[in-house]
Amino acid sequence: MTTSIPGPALAPDFERLYVEAGGDAARVPWARSIPDPALLEWLDRDAHAVLRAGCRACVVGCGLGDDARELSRRGFDVTAFDLSPTAVAWARRLDPEHEASYVEGDLFSPPSRWLRRFDLVVDAFCLQSMPPSRHRAALAALANLLSPRGALVIVGHDGDGPRGDAEGPPWPVRTSDLDLLAAASGLQPAAPTRGSLVGGRLRGVFVRD
Repeated sequence: MTTSIPGPALAPDFERLYVEAGGDAARVPWARSIPDPALLEWLDRDAHAVLRAGCRACVVGCGLGDDARELSRRGFDVTAFDLSPTAVAWARRLDPEHEASYVEGDLFSPPSRWLRRFDLVVDAFCLQSMPPSRHRAALAALANLLSPRGALVIVGHDGDGPRGDAEGPPWPVRTSDLDLLAAASGLQPAAPTRGSLVGGRLRGVFVRD
């Protein structure tokens, strides 16, 4: 779950972490080997109301591809990207049937062909890997990937209050803060943003105003 964030003191070296893991997913702190449960719950219960079968989906900061593999299994046309080339290569090995779905990419400098392209954009724990000073820009970048009728799903740990840039990572957000950040990027909740989900997770689902 990686993306560009400023300053070496604030930017964990995700590529180095993947390299040093040496192919052992247990050494990657956020690797689950299963799809995120808060995303799964939404896919099972609510996704049909806003998404058509086979639509284009994007997984931001895909890591080892746990969520991307689930979306491919459900028939989505998936693009999954990460800044770390080692993570991308690893995800391809885990999912050889869809290896072309995994690419290196930067949320803040995406290819122009990705802009407003995706009917589903998934950010599971990527936003909280960035300091609060980057959250507004990150939401704007996520919104730029979203098609006019698409849905953005953000999953993270439920924050308990404002935190400074030097206090993480991670940098979780509160439900109210997430809604405000989304609104500043022209998005509105498709359903109430929920905290205290399984594992202390927060989940927000947003569509264009």
